[in-house]
Amino acid sequence: MIESSYHPGKTFVHTFDPRAKLFLLIVYTTAMFLPFQIEILAVYAAVMIILAFPAAGIRDAFSPLKVLLPLIILIIILTPPFFREGEVLITYNTWIILTDSGLIRTCVLLSRFIGITYVFFVFFRATPLNQVVLTLRWYGLPIKAALIISMTFRFIPNVTSTYHRVSDAHKLRGSFQSGMWGWSRLKGLVPVLTSVLIQTVKSIPVMSMSLEHRGFGRTIRRTSYQRLRGGRKLFTHLTFSIIIALMLIAPIFLVR
Repeated sequence: MIESSYHPGKTFVHTFDPRAKLFLLIVYTTAMFLPFQIEILAVYAAVMIILAFPAAGIRDAFSPLKVLLPLIILIIILTPPFFREGEVLITYNTWIILTDSGLIRTCVLLSRFIGITYVFFVFFRATPLNQVVLTLRWYGLPIKAALIISMTFRFIPNVTSTYHRVSDAHKLRGSFQSGMWGWSRLKGLVPVLTSVLIQTVKSIPVMSMSLEHRGFGRTIRRTSYQRLRGGRKLFTHLTFSIIIALMLIAPIFLVR
């Protein structure tokens, strides 16, 4: 419950006000679903990948791509056959493998998928989880909903780290090896996942006690140990975020 995906740093991505960052996250996610040209979507996705370097560091900047690689491969394989209109680019005998329309649609899906993944990655890597909760409360979200969201984003990395620790322990015993494939790998994953499940279930009492200490379920008015500062900095960052938001959605008006 004490783990999070926050990567400490003093870059402009870290010091930017979390309320402005959340506003930009919502606008960026919305913009990625607008009918932009592929060049614009690709630029938006590339910008998020570049921002991942100051947000997460050089070592972890490409970690989302490693996780998404199987889905990216599926999109590349399965999308082109469903779009056969337009100029044919690749054929095999009488089978149409790739057209220009299929290529564009594949690039659009990849740009949107990667861009949205990276904007959330950058946000949670560069924003402490306590500030995320305070930001949600600042926007009017109830304390219960904000606490549930914070629990969710704390629990995911906790389960991930538990899996890595358990798998390393099984590797030392020789019961699970990273180079295994097929049935042997699935067979070796059974004791690993069983151990992870047991450790996760054992954490339930700790989680319930943490909720009790935070007064979850009480009807009294809640106070906060920390508060987000306002003033000139907040006004400047919100103004800057509004300008960026207008730039993100401006191409839709230029196309029309």
